[in-house]
Amino acid sequence: MPNRLLAASVLLLPLAAPAFGQSELPRDLIEASRLTDAQSRTVASFVEDNRAGLVDGDASDLRRHRTAVLAPLTEDGVSVDFRIRLGAELAPVLEAMLASGQPDRQLTALRIAGSLATAESVALLTEAMSDEAPDHRLMAAAALRRTFRAINDQRPAMTEGRVRQIVDLLAGAMPSETSADVADAMGRALIEASSGSRDGFDGVRELAFDTLIAAASTRLQSAEPTHAREMILASRALEHARQQITLGEGLSSARVLASAGLAGDAAAYAAKTAQAGGMSSIDRSSAVALTAAAEAVIFFAQGQLDDAGTPTPTQLSGILEDGGRDGDFVAGVRDRLTGASGVLTSPPFRFDAARFDG
Repeated sequence: MPNRLLAASVLLLPLAAPAFGQSELPRDLIEASRLTDAQSRTVASFVEDNRAGLVDGDASDLRRHRTAVLAPLTEDGVSVDFRIRLGAELAPVLEAMLASGQPDRQLTALRIAGSLATAESVALLTEAMSDEAPDHRLMAAAALRRTFRAINDQRPAMTEGRVRQIVDLLAGAMPSETSADVADAMGRALIEASSGSRDGFDGVRELAFDTLIAAASTRLQSAEPTHAREMILASRALEHARQQITLGEGLSSARVLASAGLAGDAAAYAAKTAQAGGMSSIDRSSAVALTAAAEAVIFFAQGQLDDAGTPTPTQLSGILEDGGRDGDFVAGVRDRLTGASGVLTSPPFRFDAARFDG
């Protein structure tokens, strides 16, 4: 996939809502728990007014009509019935946009589908997740992040079971995803899914967290050294794990332990990267950040799992950052973290050192 298209995908799919004017639809319609026939007709007319600009308009028209159809979804108190009705009216429009073969139009369609966050709109995203083109998978994964954000912030228009199916899809796809950029977008979606506080969705949050940690570990264990994007993905997952460990309610002991396992995989990968030699400045800074994130998770995980007192932090990332001491860094990871007498192979973790030898 051309780098410029990847960059466009990232720039055109921000999670934060753009600055819209007031929605063209009245608030009482958007908030209606059950739309009347007249209100349903108003929604249909609203979509028809924007259809041509979305399906056939130039770049300026596309942006303007995208803003118009997204605007109601940014209002407080969006009702489930309105979200479902809007999604149903937009479905054929989005399908036409996806069939256009025009990347900007397809990206816009997936963005709208992600914000709708209905079972029907998610079906378009899950189909795109299996597309052979990496750019389509990237767009779909980024749009799923918007879906999870909508579920967290608004009244969900899908059942907990349907949302779990989305997480299961990511669980099956992320470990073997061939594009690190797509995998990173999947990881961001899982972080969003595991960060909410929606009542009745606890199982989704736990499943998303477990999926994120397991997939990031699997990818690091099989990745070639000096892959900056893989290190960025794992650093992001570790930072999320650290935040969850240090929250007041914390994580279960099993999830804290799994997070420490990912931290060990990360430290071992950074050591493998340093041992391979020839690191670019980007590789080195990524490996330093990865190691620092791993050390933080190990420190806080040990504090959660061990009643023996405050653990002693390691500072191996500083050795790697210095440059010229890569051999000391590799030995330090082995001796202090992942080897037979390291922190991670000793109580309270007790990982098998062979896990980190690959």
